[in-house]
Amino acid sequence: MFRMNDFHVVEGMTWDEAVRIIKGRANDNLLEGMEYMNDVWNRYVTDQNAYYNGEKDEMIYGDDDDFFEHWCYECTAYNIVFEGMGKLFGEVK
Repeated sequence: MFRMNDFHVVEGMTWDEAVRIIKGRANDNLLEGMEYMNDVWNRYVTDQNAYYNGEKDEMIYGDDDDFFEHWCYECTAYNIVFEGMGKLFGEVK
């Protein structure tokens, strides 16, 4: 799940909207869409690390707030789908 500040969460997004958004990132495949969003986050983190290690002069996004400002719909959708899929596997003990 993405840990987002409340002001980046898109309120009122339904399950159907979330699924449509995630599938839209991967040729109508929900699992691939989830993996795509993981890759988006991993690219962001890699970019940040490269900048702070002096390997790059610029970052794609200035910080987490900037990232979530650009990806708030997709990240909110990811979290909704992630929570919904977790129900398929039952409660973790």
